[in-house]
Amino acid sequence: YPDGLICGNGEKGCVVPLWYSTDGGKTFHSKVYMDHSFNAFEDSKNYTVAVTKDSLFISQSISKTADAVEVDRYPLFPGFVYESKEKLPEGKHIEFDTKMPDGLRTPSGQDRIICDPSIKPTNPDAPLAPQ
Repeated sequence: YPDGLICGNGEKGCVVPLWYSTDGGKTFHSKVYMDHSFNAFEDSKNYTVAVTKDSLFISQSISKTADAVEVDRYPLFPGFVYESKEKLPEGKHIEFDTKMPDGLRTPSGQDRIICDPSIKPTNPDAPLAPQ
């Protein structure tokens, strides 16, 4: 979220979700990946999100000085919503402190998605992401 958009009373910070679909984009659900951020743009730089055909991986950098990350794997399958109170079906589980898969690529072959900084909102008062 842009700073100040949805950050409650300023004492707790923002809860930042990502949106995912398990039915080919017909419906979307949210999964909170960052709690209590006071600067979501900057704090998001500490995260990597990757998706395979059956899993969502969220990696968080846990050290500024060492290459230390914590990776959690969330299984994806039709009909299950992570922000609901339902339990995962038998045989499905979240893996904490796992490894990010090697060799992931976008369908076009890129190894990461980068936002195009030349794209700007058309409303003149829109807050822009820091460059």
